[in-house]
Amino acid sequence: MIRQTVYCVMLAFGVSLLVSGIGSVLFHLPYGWQIDATNSMEPLIYPGDVVLVLPQIGRASIGEILVYYQPQEGIYYAHEVIGYKDGGYITKGINNPYPDPWIVKESWVRGFIPTVFGYPIKIPEVGYTVKLIETTLGEKGLILLVAGAAVFSEVRSRLLGGEVKIRRPRQLSKRQLLGGFFLVAFAVSMVALSHGVIRVEGEWNVVHFQSLRGYTNVGLSFSLGTLRTNSTYYFGGNVSSKVPALFVFLSSNPDVRFLNDPLVDMGGKATENFTVTTGGVGEQGSVVTEMAVPYVLPAGAALYVAKVNPIFLLALVSSEVSFFITLVVWGVMELTSRRNIEPAVRS
Repeated sequence: MIRQTVYCVMLAFGVSLLVSGIGSVLFHLPYGWQIDATNSMEPLIYPGDVVLVLPQIGRASIGEILVYYQPQEGIYYAHEVIGYKDGGYITKGINNPYPDPWIVKESWVRGFIPTVFGYPIKIPEVGYTVKLIETTLGEKGLILLVAGAAVFSEVRSRLLGGEVKIRRPRQLSKRQLLGGFFLVAFAVSMVALSHGVIRVEGEWNVVHFQSLRGYTNVGLSFSLGTLRTNSTYYFGGNVSSKVPALFVFLSSNPDVRFLNDPLVDMGGKATENFTVTTGGVGEQGSVVTEMAVPYVLPAGAALYVAKVNPIFLLALVSSEVSFFITLVVWGVMELTSRRNIEPAVRS
């Protein structure tokens, strides 16, 4: 019964994700599960939270979180209604100092975020992982992945349906408990580690005249300014970690080379140095991916896996972390079970 309930919940959630993805990609509708990208609604909604958006029916009330499309900006907003004016709404992000600089028309409104006891229906922080997979596979690839998982799960359930026999409930074995704990720890680790993945879109302008810039610390912003044609420049950026960590850097531009890749930080501050070799005149740029993961893999192996696909590195590190945590839990369970065993009574 519990297994069937969990399966139904997971299947329904997977289908809802699939519907949300199709609606967003094909019809540009913000309904279903959507990722919040800003901090304007903190502390109710944080960046990376996945929130549920439903169609708006009727007029919104004060305090309701509206999702509307601003045609001049060309983006969606999820802000709270704080008043009415000229037949529209005055909205404001909770964390913003001022209301939005426009009146939200009824025609802009697309939906609302439902709340329970004042708290929006959301899944905390999962959006970081979803966004990382989406940027790696693309929106269509993500939809196909979710659809394939849902179809596979349904087909597998139907194929095994004839073999299910009614039997008495039994307790889970230690192996099953540890396996379930490992899967939960793996999922939590993936979500937590995805916070350490940053994609920076940098740019620089190449001109003919001499640039006086030598070594410059740009903090890994990659807004490098103006550089001379056909020259090599040296830059640096600071990173920091409270625990031993690996910082892996990947660039879409072969003219950007990192000198300490990956960078090992044993808990403190470190500097990543990199070079940029310019070409001809004009705007140039690079998308740089910075990944911070626990130092549980050899540096060379981590870099190799990340170059294949950053998701693989996250999954591999999450597996190692989850295995270690599960091993500790197994040791505690073994010690507890041994203490509970009473010695045999001799007659």
